Amino acid sequence: MRQGVQIGLLATALYAVAGCAPVGDGSGQPEPGPTTQPASRPATRPATRPAGGWIDLYNGRDRVGWWCVQGSPGWGDGAMVLDGRSGDVTVLSTKLKLADGEVEVRIRRPTRPAEESPFTVALRLPLRLGWRSVCFVCRPKDVAAFVSTSRRSRPTPTQVARFAPAGGVETWRFQLAGTKVRCYRFGRKLLEFADPKPVAGTMALTASRCRVEVLSVRYRPAAGDPATRPARPGPRSRAGR
Repeated sequence: MRQGVQIGLLATALYAVAGCAPVGDGSGQPEPGPTTQPASRPATRPATRPAGGWIDLYNGRDRVGWWCVQGSPGWGDGAMVLDGRSGDVTVLSTKLKLADGEVEVRIRRPTRPAEESPFTVALRLPLRLGWRSVCFVCRPKDVAAFVSTSRRSRPTPTQVARFAPAGGVETWRFQLAGTKVRCYRFGRKLLEFADPKPVAGTMALTASRCRVEVLSVRYRPAAGDPATRPARPGPRSRAGR
């Protein structure tokens, strides 16, 4: 497991204690510096629920509900741009607390991406120091899956699946059902493994040594899952605008 993923997950966990910066409101103005004043909860708009039960977390326009953990995401051509070529970029959602259901992430890579271009999706990530998360490291030719914890953040992958590369837009879907976790790419199941201690949590996205454009993120909770409850912000977070 590469160091970038470890740093991204650690930084995400520290959000629960120290807080982090909101992604912004689309005004194009720079974010103000850190504040020492007590902060309110980040502004969250009601998540939209399109046909089929899917709920948008990012639709190419609305940035509310995404917080920057490390690095600086950019914006352009209807995408959240995570350019980790000079340093990892990690963002997390404050609108999600999902244990069971599905998460879909559409990304765009360069036409000919470098072979080692890890884009990590961390799911079931509780915002506390004793964190654990189901992680998928998605590269142009393979995907690796494992359960990462604060005590063992770089474990040997539980499953690795390889496939033919295809530059451009990729659709990744992750299915969480109790201890069973499945990963799909373009609707084709690539792997399945067991998460022995499933917990509800948010999600984080990290680009390491690569540039990835996030086009859309949405989820569909299983019946009875508390996914519509916003993730709890850190006590020193600045409110999203």
